[in-house]
Amino acid sequence: MGSSYTDVRPLESVKRIYLDQWVWVKLARAALGRLDDRDVLDALEVARFAVANGLADFPLSAVHYMELTSGANPRQRRDLATVILELSHGHTMVSSGIPILEGELDESLYRRFGRPRERRTAQIFGVGVMHAMGREPLAGRIVGKDGGPAPMDAGQRRFLEEKLTALAEVLLLTGPAEGVVVPGYDPRAHLVVNDRWVSEQEAFAEKLRQLPANKRDDAHFARAWVLELLPLLPEALRRARLPWSAIPDTKEELIAILQDLPTLWAWTELTRLQHQNPTRAWRPQDFNDLRALTVAIVHCDIVVFEKHWSNLARRAHLDVLNGTTLTRLEHLVTHLVES
Repeated sequence: MGSSYTDVRPLESVKRIYLDQWVWVKLARAALGRLDDRDVLDALEVARFAVANGLADFPLSAVHYMELTSGANPRQRRDLATVILELSHGHTMVSSGIPILEGELDESLYRRFGRPRERRTAQIFGVGVMHAMGREPLAGRIVGKDGGPAPMDAGQRRFLEEKLTALAEVLLLTGPAEGVVVPGYDPRAHLVVNDRWVSEQEAFAEKLRQLPANKRDDAHFARAWVLELLPLLPEALRRARLPWSAIPDTKEELIAILQDLPTLWAWTELTRLQHQNPTRAWRPQDFNDLRALTVAIVHCDIVVFEKHWSNLARRAHLDVLNGTTLTRLEHLVTHLVES
């Protein structure tokens, strides 16, 4: 498999399109001639044209890497990775996290108070798996026996190191080949975090059941404030040279601040609506879905996602609030052509 990784960031005029993992699976099956579905075949053809002509960008998230390496067999992963690399070119989108929220908080304070002038920003889009994970990029090195740079022409070494980095990126997407054992490598390690998160949601659901129905939404908003915002406020206020008294103390104003933080508001609303549905149990995969969707629906132009969370996002008007098209696979061609 050749590398399709490139360090060229898409122009702002390029439409960013986030595809859930099941969409990539369908596109890969169509590319391999294993799926005879006109909507999918058309979507694949138009997506290829859009990417080749610099009209669209299909960024990956950390969730794509985790799901790809933890599921399917090596051949299936390789087949899927081939199509993913062809359309994504290794471009990635960072998942939800503190750096994004810090930037949103600084922007919110600036809109309200005109400071801080120097606002923190998170680079949402970049290249490679490490960017998707919120870490420093991979950098392959070819060294000599003494651990220093290999004794070769600097240009040749740089060329080989770039190839090594690209190969590492591909391997981190496809996972080890059949029968290869990598010491310490556990592609399902993230499931421990997911399971713990489900337990936390179930415990919170039990607390919600003990509250009057008209108090449950308030509990969601308070939870977002206590768990997500309060730990970040001291530094944000210090940077903005604002006192604690600048933070309002009425419920309506505190909720308004949450609404001013796009990814946190998306997370809060999606979990709030899910907790209203007693017939659907929380699943480990929900954690990954929310990490990806809450960023994609704020920062991408078009999102094709799993039906359950798409429906909740529409109920919360998150697509309208963020100017994002939340659509179905069979309508993707229409949106690609229109954009």
